[in-house]
Amino acid sequence: MRHLLIIIIATSLLLVTACDKKVNFTISPAVPAATAKGKIGKDRNGNTTVKFEVRKLALPEKLTPSRKFYVVWIQPPGQMPENRGQLTLNKSLVGKKTVTTPHRDFDVFITAEDTITGTFPAGEQIMRASPRR
Repeated sequence: MRHLLIIIIATSLLLVTACDKKVNFTISPAVPAATAKGKIGKDRNGNTTVKFEVRKLALPEKLTPSRKFYVVWIQPPGQMPENRGQLTLNKSLVGKKTVTTPHRDFDVFITAEDTITGTFPAGEQIMRASPRR
């Protein structure tokens, strides 16, 4: 009984630490003041989630060349990028976003775009991460 309790506690601790892993973003020199942090997890359906927050990200209109939007993309290995919508910034230049995908391995990246409905990234890549679950 005692061994079973130890196994249950150890497994629970392992699951808790495995649920949310840090995601490290590489930031483009085009936005040198920007920072990003994120966590990868799993939803109740078994899908992968990435929750991230960017800070001090310049408005897309301030980039050279000027753009209108930031768009979030995911790209599983060997597949085309998938548009996951706009990243909006508040007055303090902070943006938050959660993306969900059935894939376990993929890249998530943000581009500066003139449209939010594009099917392929056309603008400059602002930041990128390669989360693995």
